[in-house]
Amino acid sequence: MKRTVLILTALTIFLFGCSKENSNNFFGTSDVVGGSILVEYTHSIGKENETRHTFSEQGTKFDKVFDANGNVLKEFIYLGNNIIEIIATVEEGSDHYFYQYNGDQLVNITIDRTRNGVITTESNDYVYEGNHITLYSPTDPPNLFKKRYTLNAEGEIYEIEFFDFRSNTYYDWHKRRYGNYTNGEPWSYEEVNGSYDAYNDFYDGIWEQGGYWNYFDTVKNPLKESLNRVYLVALLTPEVFFDGLYGESFLGSVGDQFVQEATQYYASVFTDYHLIRNQNIVIQTNNLPKSGNVLFGFRPFIFTYTE
Repeated sequence: MKRTVLILTALTIFLFGCSKENSNNFFGTSDVVGGSILVEYTHSIGKENETRHTFSEQGTKFDKVFDANGNVLKEFIYLGNNIIEIIATVEEGSDHYFYQYNGDQLVNITIDRTRNGVITTESNDYVYEGNHITLYSPTDPPNLFKKRYTLNAEGEIYEIEFFDFRSNTYYDWHKRRYGNYTNGEPWSYEEVNGSYDAYNDFYDGIWEQGGYWNYFDTVKNPLKESLNRVYLVALLTPEVFFDGLYGESFLGSVGDQFVQEATQYYASVFTDYHLIRNQNIVIQTNNLPKSGNVLFGFRPFIFTYTE
């Protein structure tokens, strides 16, 4: 595992340096001008796992997610600009998310999970305290919480911390801190994965460098406007925004994750294998991506626009 982390870290440092010198080496070209309003995009890891994402209101709102057979996997329901429900089909049932707001602040998420006809309900209340958004649990010991998000002055995620009960008064303790923000996008993160002894109020864990990201300013992110609209919802319930939409960096920003994935996430510093190649992403003449792929070409993205 450590070897993998070292390779990925070396990879991202390598790519960061190369892309700054000549980022166009990563991109294919297209004579298609294309539109600028996002209608849909498809993403797949093998044809049987293809998903199609559609958008409404000039490409600014998530609409539905379909599988390869045209079945609706997820549906997003709004009141004004706020998502108030998400209905997700999962194996052996469904998940139904309900969102409640106090003004523009999302204060509660209730999830009805149906499995083989049996419904269980989970309700999470979020408390806003200064630059913290905190999820408390009735079983938390004094001064502890289930999860806490710390925001910087720009409202971007600076730190995420959470505790998982292990046994007696012992908890698994996890903390991730994002840093070096540029244009609302994190360049790196560090993390600690340790333990907490509530009886003795003792933390055990060390900070370690977690990873780096790189962004390509020459390619626009077609998802950015729609992601901005659901930032808090996606932050607090990231699982319903999977299916190729984002990776780790979404929790720190609503940045150019597609460009990251399509150009470098699965690329390799071992250039003898020719994994870094122009075909990784094709851009329109208006600098919006038309298509791209990662994972040796087995994970393609295709974007569709209108004027």
